[in-house]
Amino acid sequence: MIEPRNISGKTRKKYGKHFKNKKINILILYKIKIEGGNYILEKPSMKSLAILFIFTLLTFVLSLIYSVNNMYVFIALFIVNFFIVAITSTLIIYPSYTFVELFKKPIHMITLSIAFTLFCIIFTKQFLELNSNKFLFVFSIIATALIIFAILRVKRRHDDKSKTIEDYVDKSIAESTYALIIYCLVSFVGMNVPPFSVLPLWFGLSIPFIMFIPGYLIMNTLIPRREEIEFVERAATAIFISLIMTSIIGIIVVQVNHYLNMRVVSLILDLITLFILLPAYILRTRTIEVKKRYIYPSVDKLFIVLGIIGLIIVLGSGVYVNSENINPINQGNTTFTISGVGGTADADGYYNFTDGENLTLKMNITNKENKDMTYKISVQTHNNTTNEVISEYTKKVKDGKSAVVPTNLTMTPGKKDITFVLYDDKNQAYKIRHLYANVESSDDYE
Repeated sequence: MIEPRNISGKTRKKYGKHFKNKKINILILYKIKIEGGNYILEKPSMKSLAILFIFTLLTFVLSLIYSVNNMYVFIALFIVNFFIVAITSTLIIYPSYTFVELFKKPIHMITLSIAFTLFCIIFTKQFLELNSNKFLFVFSIIATALIIFAILRVKRRHDDKSKTIEDYVDKSIAESTYALIIYCLVSFVGMNVPPFSVLPLWFGLSIPFIMFIPGYLIMNTLIPRREEIEFVERAATAIFISLIMTSIIGIIVVQVNHYLNMRVVSLILDLITLFILLPAYILRTRTIEVKKRYIYPSVDKLFIVLGIIGLIIVLGSGVYVNSENINPINQGNTTFTISGVGGTADADGYYNFTDGENLTLKMNITNKENKDMTYKISVQTHNNTTNEVISEYTKKVKDGKSAVVPTNLTMTPGKKDITFVLYDDKNQAYKIRHLYANVESSDDYE
């Protein structure tokens, strides 16, 4: 609540008689008008936020389709987005303020905007090649995210006035449930779907399943009423149940695979949570009167944070792995071999053939790149006088699969290096194999 003395001087002077011995709910104190002694409270204009969004979207589109090399264009776009970031970031902190009131906090606005600008520069330089287009691209994404967050903050602040206990409980349960569903889905993707699973994300993603989430859902399904048991007992029992479940599943995995694979255990816990525990919890809570249902706001917020962090990490890992500028750890590989040569090489590594001899070879490819690949193979011949491309092939190979590409060669006289070049899906030479051939002319036998 806010006392009348906290109302601005201009408003108090104009409507002072209405504030005498009254208090006003600060939750939705946006802009005050007085009509017949009734308080009508308005939130900041959504139209203004929509206009800011359009300007940010313009910068985003221009950074994608237009090379921003003109210094004046870059400065203009930067200044626009700088002020958008300043306004929205301050509005997130003060969602009850109108835009006029926001501009009375210039130090807050400028400081926050400078902080986001520095973050954008560091991020762009670290993960992308720092140039005007990529800087504006990242900065416009930050501005867009801040606008969306500001809209949600303002709307939520405005809705708090009319919210009942039942509404609060129902919304809290719904938000945490959606967050858990999202976390289960992104965890499955991060553990098992390339390229998101290339990085060892499963270890971090699995900890909530191993330590807490399954047991907490089981406890709230069996004891769904708020007054039946306190949070400390629920949390301790949830941890115990989750560890017991992990141990049982681990024993089963060991019996089946003859070794313990915690990634498999984590996947099983993920699927059990998503398809069994969450539906059981939802069905059980619906049988209980809303205001009697158990909620613990801190845990519900934790689940929401987990869902957001999990989504960001998994999507970020996919971008990290596929980025042309970053070499991911544990990156995949391709096996490329040539078979069917026959015979043995001499002391110099050359294989002996006769003029006109036909040779059928097999080029073997095994894709271990953690993604489907389209390869190109170039068969070339090199000697002291000529370099010639004999044939070229294109082959699509699914992740984890192998393919055989046959090729026929007709030998011509002379010593030569027959080269087999494998190109990756970026058309860059990836693997090179050599067949050193010494082809004797038929005249040598006369």
